[in-house]
Amino acid sequence: MDSLKITWVCNKMPTKVSLMRNRQADSFGGWIDWTCEELSKKKYIRLCVLFPDDLEYEGGDKDFSYYSFHEKNCMARIKSILKRENPDIVHIWGTEFSHTNQTAKVCQALGL
Repeated sequence: MDSLKITWVCNKMPTKVSLMRNRQADSFGGWIDWTCEELSKKKYIRLCVLFPDDLEYEGGDKDFSYYSFHEKNCMARIKSILKRENPDIVHIWGTEFSHTNQTAKVCQALGL
C-alpha cells in the first residue's frame, strides 16, 4: 500500500518535534500531540507538520517531517513546502490564525 501523505498546519510545535530538536515542549495543544503520536504509529501514513516559529528550519525522518515558518509573510514558504511534499490531505488546525488563511489560499492555487 502506498503511503497516505498528510500535511498539518498548526499553531504550535508538536511535542514530537520538540523532542527531535531538544527543545522544551509546550503544555497546550495536547490533542495535536496525541494525534501526532497516534498517526506516527501507522505505517501507511507519512505525516508532515508546519508551524510558526521565530526561525525557519526543517527536519524529520522517513515517515515524518516538519517545517517551521515565520507568521508574517509565510505564503511563499508554505507554498514551497506544499509543492515539495505534495500531500494527499492538508489539515489546518485553528482557523483563527492568519497563516491558516494563507494556507487555504495556497492550497486553492495549487489545486489541493
